[in-house]
Amino acid sequence: NTQPIRADYPKMRVKTFTLDVNEYGNGTISGTQRNSQLYLAGKYGGFNDVNGDGNPFVTVDSMGLTVTDNSEWANGVDSDGLPKPANYFIAGIPQQMINAIRNIFANVANDSGTISSASISTNKLDSGGGFVYVPRFSSGSWSGTVQSFSVSVDLATSVVTFASSPSWDAGVQLTGTTAASAVNPASRNIFTMLPNGTGAQFKWADLDASQQTLLNTEFYSGSADGLGSDRVDYLRGVRSKEAGKGGPFRNRTSVMGDIINSGPLFVSKSGSKRAQGPGYSTFLKNLSRPNAVYVGTNAGMVHAFNADTGAELFAYVPAMLINRLSSLTSPNYVHAPFVDAQLVSGDAQIGGNWKTILAGGLGGGAQGVFALDITNPQLYGTGAGVVPTPALFEFTDKDDPDMGYVTQTPEIVKIKTGTNQYGWYLAVASGYDNYQADGNANTNGQSALFLLSLDKASGVAWTKNVNYFKVVVPNTDTTLKLANALMGLGTVTGSQGEVTTAYAGDTLGNVWKFDLTGGPTAWNAASALAFGGKPLFTATDSFGVAQPITIKPKTIVGPNGSTIVTFGTGKFMENSDLLPSSYQTQSMYGVWDNGKNSKMTRTDLVARTVTATGGGLSNISGTAFVYTDTKPVARGWYFDFPKSGTVAGVTGTGERQVTETVLSGGQLYFNTLKPDVDVCGNTGGGNTCAINPLSGLSQAATCDPSTVGLLASPLVVQLGDVQVSASRSQGNGTFTTRTGILSTGTQAGKVSVKQQSTTQSGWRASWREVVGFKDLMNP
Repeated sequence: NTQPIRADYPKMRVKTFTLDVNEYGNGTISGTQRNSQLYLAGKYGGFNDVNGDGNPFVTVDSMGLTVTDNSEWANGVDSDGLPKPANYFIAGIPQQMINAIRNIFANVANDSGTISSASISTNKLDSGGGFVYVPRFSSGSWSGTVQSFSVSVDLATSVVTFASSPSWDAGVQLTGTTAASAVNPASRNIFTMLPNGTGAQFKWADLDASQQTLLNTEFYSGSADGLGSDRVDYLRGVRSKEAGKGGPFRNRTSVMGDIINSGPLFVSKSGSKRAQGPGYSTFLKNLSRPNAVYVGTNAGMVHAFNADTGAELFAYVPAMLINRLSSLTSPNYVHAPFVDAQLVSGDAQIGGNWKTILAGGLGGGAQGVFALDITNPQLYGTGAGVVPTPALFEFTDKDDPDMGYVTQTPEIVKIKTGTNQYGWYLAVASGYDNYQADGNANTNGQSALFLLSLDKASGVAWTKNVNYFKVVVPNTDTTLKLANALMGLGTVTGSQGEVTTAYAGDTLGNVWKFDLTGGPTAWNAASALAFGGKPLFTATDSFGVAQPITIKPKTIVGPNGSTIVTFGTGKFMENSDLLPSSYQTQSMYGVWDNGKNSKMTRTDLVARTVTATGGGLSNISGTAFVYTDTKPVARGWYFDFPKSGTVAGVTGTGERQVTETVLSGGQLYFNTLKPDVDVCGNTGGGNTCAINPLSGLSQAATCDPSTVGLLASPLVVQLGDVQVSASRSQGNGTFTTRTGILSTGTQAGKVSVKQQSTTQSGWRASWREVVGFKDLMNP
């Protein structure tokens, strides 16, 4: 269990699970069993060696301190009230044997990795260091956590170093290593929303009667059991009625749920500093709040943690999930997503007051989005004089049937509503499966861009063209065999920080452009959908088959103030996406929007070539070009991921681009995904790449293979100061930026770190000089 068993696979271990046939026949564990070899094998042959010391009685606590306890080997108590080995099971009673076998196989499949992104406390690592917040989950127990690790950089070598143990562990703090050290469930600040749109505490007495009815119902049988109050207590963290203690509810190893697609989000106590508007500087100056980390889990909650200590500030249960919460308490629980999408935050002016907003979709958890006020997260509680609830609103398919499952982050945006007038909105692409037959179904396969007013008053109903607006996107599949799904948004802003244009891709390969300059009366398909309701571009492979776009585009400034829209293609959402027979050639694109009404295809773009250079790296090369719409047309660039598709019976790699890209320092950073063709394997991975977004070329060898499994979106941080060369006689020089690219992976929550050095030319500028756009095209 703690020692290597094969020299050629030094990390291979054998974990022992024991099924005791229970010759004494009473289905209990007492002194007799504790002396048996099966008991001892389960205790010492399968413990979770968290700190790697080989000792099941010594571990590290939530603050990284060494402690002596039983948490590495025990789960629950035996018949005498003593700790029970987590890997020892009694099989003398049929149902106990069935449950034991289920537990064993669940633990065999256990993986502590993650495919959600980490977060970092700073955009620049220097001598002061910083903290990285890493999500983890266990598929054996469907538990999760966020861990904080200090991180530093050697400025001479650019080597990034992580602390060997976390400074705090949110799951451990909430659950405790003993019952006495757990957070008191009654003291937790947990909130939800009532059906009338007002916020409330997530306590039995504060819930609406219809919500209580749902919680009084056993999810899988549909029968009323009157356990609703106990279910609320269970979800708040009470463990006394879990099955292991003789109760009716599912056993847990942690009160914090698994984190799969909702990575942690760091929100600074100093504000985002990205907004514009009257009074904003005063708002930033007067902020008095802790640094915080926010994350969603598949136990139905959004958690807010103090980023310095790991203490929970509050939690929020989206009301749209309440009809499914009872499944989480069932011993027959089948894992499903709840809050399973990345969160976003931003500062916005609402009703004349500046606030910090947290928003997100729920991924596959429910069709809709939510928004919370996190201006002062430390104030939410039950004491006198404090803000009662963080809930601003929820918007679901019950409010508009075109709303689907939102997997990409919404955008918190400022939009011009009239002469010198602006409003703040949550801009949301409708997402997946809005046609689901749930009583609120879209019937025509169309998708939409929603603009949800952030100043909608609590308890006021959603009304189209009053407090929300919708730009419908047509379904370009004329056979209507394929339902469309509009994904994340990329935006372009004006001089006042207002969004003027938005771009979004869909699963039929279209890139749509939205003109938001016309004000609320023009936020409809007839006026806001550019090019007469036609796409800017349609992505297809060399056979003309549409390539799905499931990530948000990123935009940069092109020639003469135009826009270059960058994005990758691919999908990783359905079981069929894992099948090698479904692998399609996928690509990266940079498409020039010069405002002219012309639908583009890949034949209007300049091809780039990906060439292997050794060590798994590649060069992305090609001829220089000038953006033009006259023949020969050059409306952008593209390159295909090599051998990514299954063609003529030859299985491809399945490489695709399905996580968010990052623009930083004149480079576009992205991680690709390569699924594991062996369903029992652990060799899935991808590449970490960096290219010039204007030219589509790499400055040097790039696309470094993953060493940590499937990759989440990269986290890009500057390492030290920008290095400036001595100015030459003509006044020009170079600027070199050292960059760290951090990526979490599916292999035990490890973090991959890649380094890159990017050099750009610079000039001594004067009032007579205009920096040449063509020079920026050099990678």
